[in-house]
Amino acid sequence: MAVSVPVNLRQFFPSNSARNFFSTTRLIYTTNENEAADDIAAIGQTLKEQFQQQITPESLEEKLRTLIAFEYSPFTRMVFRPIKDFVLKLVNYISNRNLTIAISNLGKVTFPDPINGYIKKMYFHTSAVRPQFCAISHGEHLTVSFTSPFVDSTIEEQFVRVLTDAGVAVTVAANKVTSEDLEGESS
Repeated sequence: MAVSVPVNLRQFFPSNSARNFFSTTRLIYTTNENEAADDIAAIGQTLKEQFQQQITPESLEEKLRTLIAFEYSPFTRMVFRPIKDFVLKLVNYISNRNLTIAISNLGKVTFPDPINGYIKKMYFHTSAVRPQFCAISHGEHLTVSFTSPFVDSTIEEQFVRVLTDAGVAVTVAANKVTSEDLEGESS
C-alpha cells in the first residue's frame, strides 16, 4: 500500500507567497501475509516513522532544491512547452502508477463566532484519478470523505470497520454514481 500525503511547507520555510506552498511525501506499508490482519497500531507506527524521516527540514529542503534546479536548468528552459508538458505527464503517470490512495487534509477550520454557530457539518471532496481520502475538522467533528473513480468500495468499508472495531463512533453517508445515473436513468 502506498499513500501520498501532503506536507504544508510553510511550517518549515517562511513564505509570503499566496500560492499553494506544499510538497507530498509517499508512505509505504507492506501487509504481513502470514497473519490474518495487521495490527492497526503497528501500521500506524510504521507510517509515523516514515513520515517523521521524510518531513525533516533537511529532507524537504533537498527535495525543493532538486525541483528548483530542474525548473531553472538552462536545458529545461530551452525545451518547447509541449515537450515539457509531455515529459511531466509521463513522470506523473509513472509516479502515480504504484500509488494506492492520496490524502488531502484541510485541517481544522474555524469561522468567526457569529457564523460558527450556524455550521453543523463541513465536507470537502476532490476529483480523483485514484482513490482520494479527504479530511477536514470543524468544532468537535472530523469529517473524512473518499472519492474514487472506481465503483468498488472496499477501501471505505475497511476504513469504517477499523474505526468501529476500535470503538470510534462513525456516521456513514454514501453516494454512488453509475453510468445510468449520469445518463439520467433511475436504478
